[in-house]
Amino acid sequence: MTSMMQEMDPMKRSRWLLAVVAFALLLLVWAGQGWLVAGEGASPYVFVSGWGSEGSEAGQFEFPEGPAVDSQGNVYVADSFNFRIQKFDSEGIFVAQWSGQQSEEGPWHPVALAVDEDDYLYVVLLEQRRVQRFSPEGDLLTEWGAEGTGDGEFLYPIAVAVDKKGFAYVADLHLDRIQKFTKRGRFLRVWGEEGANPGQFRGPGGIAVDSEGFIYVVDSENNRVQKLTSQGTFVAEWGSRGSGPGELIEPHGIAIDEQNFVFVADAGNHRIQKFTSDGEFVAEWGTEGAAEGHFNYPSGVAVDKDGNVYVADNGNHRIQKFAPAVRSQAESET
Repeated sequence: MTSMMQEMDPMKRSRWLLAVVAFALLLLVWAGQGWLVAGEGASPYVFVSGWGSEGSEAGQFEFPEGPAVDSQGNVYVADSFNFRIQKFDSEGIFVAQWSGQQSEEGPWHPVALAVDEDDYLYVVLLEQRRVQRFSPEGDLLTEWGAEGTGDGEFLYPIAVAVDKKGFAYVADLHLDRIQKFTKRGRFLRVWGEEGANPGQFRGPGGIAVDSEGFIYVVDSENNRVQKLTSQGTFVAEWGSRGSGPGELIEPHGIAIDEQNFVFVADAGNHRIQKFTSDGEFVAEWGTEGAAEGHFNYPSGVAVDKDGNVYVADNGNHRIQKFAPAVRSQAESET
């Protein structure tokens, strides 16, 4: 290599060095944007912290769902079978908890959360077949829904997402459909039916919205993700049953980061997968187990404004936090 460079004339050597530097910088940019897939034994995201254990005390969980993150980095968790919401700071320090009233329809059973642009919290209540909207302070502002198959009614509401305009989208697992509402619960439209064709669903188990208003639905029993417009028009789909990159088994949760990368809780494979907004596989991490970075049926995922990923590790009764490996390495060197 040295002798080759010595044989080059100064002009060619300068151009060669510039090309090497440019390529190295390009690699760094790709890595920083999450476009490089980690090699064997490496992970694109590194474990930062984890909190929770099975139980009913503050900071403990019984099969956590969600989670959701607000603009301040607070993490909200649907502590499903303790029938409450718990709030933590970004490091997992317990902040508060609350629950609602039992009704004739059943207990206050939260199974999904979403936070809007103004940090208002939306909670899906399974047994009561309704959605409730809370202020950042935890005050109930409005609620809507009832058991049934008509417009604005639910049989098995399982997921909620809110777009930048404040429209809420609710997935119904048993009716295989998505409904769109205003932030005060006024019904706007519905789409979907049982099936495996584009725009049809079998158990839509998760929903998210990107910065451009596109809707992403985890079509759990069809082992795929579908991308649709905010009016319900089919755009794209990806995934099939399996354990290879881009394949899925009973995916459940889904989240979108600020660059519109898509994160899917691939529950049956006990891992998280990352895709572009067009469905190109980017990276994956996790395996079955109880160690740090391992999962037991991850049921939900959220991403904060800094790119940290929070996973509801359902069967391990805990939340795990991960950071991009490239950023974590840079921070450790400063």
